[in-house]
Amino acid sequence: MSLTDLIPGIAQAKLVGLGLVAALWIGSVAYPYYEWKHTVSVDAAQHAKDAAALDAAQQQIASDKAAFTQAEALGAAQAASIQAGVAQAQTIRVVTTQKAAAVMAASTPDVETARQLAVSTAQQFSGWDKQ
Repeated sequence: MSLTDLIPGIAQAKLVGLGLVAALWIGSVAYPYYEWKHTVSVDAAQHAKDAAALDAAQQQIASDKAAFTQAEALGAAQAASIQAGVAQAQTIRVVTTQKAAAVMAASTPDVETARQLAVSTAQQFSGWDKQ
């Protein structure tokens, strides 16, 4: 075998070696690019999920605020109704006490006994609305 016979083999080996080096270099450049591209797409998908979850949470908060405002208004209306009912009950109590005292006084000929009946009747009826 002569040196010229070896040269094509050496050249071929160099080409194979260069091809292998080139393939390794391309792989080392291509994989990080693939990994970066994959990471970007995963990040974009996660961002979309997070944005959708945030939108849903904001809608729920708005709905809860509306329900709370409505409940507040209803509570205020009920409180006003209760206060009106208490005022009406107090008026009824006063009128009933006065009527009972008047009936007792009118049915008793003795003035002192009538006064005592009126006082005791008023005492019986006082405070019934607080029980």
